[in-house]
Amino acid sequence: MSEDRKVIQVTKIPFFKMSNSKNKALKGLQGVYIALIKQTILEMSVLLCNKLKFVGVGYKGDFLDVFSSRLLRLKLGYSHEIYFKVPKELSIASTKSTNFFIFGNSLDLVRQTAAVIRSYKVPEVYKGKGILHENEKISIKEGKKI
Repeated sequence: MSEDRKVIQVTKIPFFKMSNSKNKALKGLQGVYIALIKQTILEMSVLLCNKLKFVGVGYKGDFLDVFSSRLLRLKLGYSHEIYFKVPKELSIASTKSTNFFIFGNSLDLVRQTAAVIRSYKVPEVYKGKGILHENEKISIKEGKKI
């Protein structure tokens, strides 16, 4: 019984003779393409997740379903609420109003969406309040001493 395997190979052997500088550039491109191939295979086979945690009194979010567009309503201590439209390729789930999970197949889109949501309230270094990633720790600075 023969197995039909589909194999992608990136070789280090150039097809024609070239100078050392061009050979070094070719090796760099090979590394880039190997990383892109691995990322594409990972995106096709696994559902990717990013967790955001809201830290601070009154910092929370919830979902709205208005006019068939998925909106995330964020209350982050401002005088107004922030509305974020969730892309169709992603899904966002929450266990509590302070923990959010962003799911999707595209690693870039998951990270970009998490970064955009985090940019609404970047963690501050004096109190540690803001939107944090899953394993992120903020080192708290000392305040002014009198």
